[in-house]
Amino acid sequence: MKREAPPLLAASRVSFTRKGDGAFLGHWLILPAEVHLRYQRPREQPIEVEVRSGDEPVHVVADAGAIRVLPSKAASPPLCVGHRG
Repeated sequence: MKREAPPLLAASRVSFTRKGDGAFLGHWLILPAEVHLRYQRPREQPIEVEVRSGDEPVHVVADAGAIRVLPSKAASPPLCVGHRG
């Protein structure tokens, strides 16, 4: 269902996907993950997870008490979350 935006909002509408097809883009995870995730076991081995979303994978690295989220594939992640496609 498509609705028209009120005149004040119509000028500031932005498409959040490349093609306007409702696709989720992996880089959207970077800021929320870095802000909200906490690594509770900083003395243990690093954890690496790859998140696959379309053709924009990101990988999350938890190491030494910090969380880093990188907009790229992981070299050999022990865990991948997402789908093929």
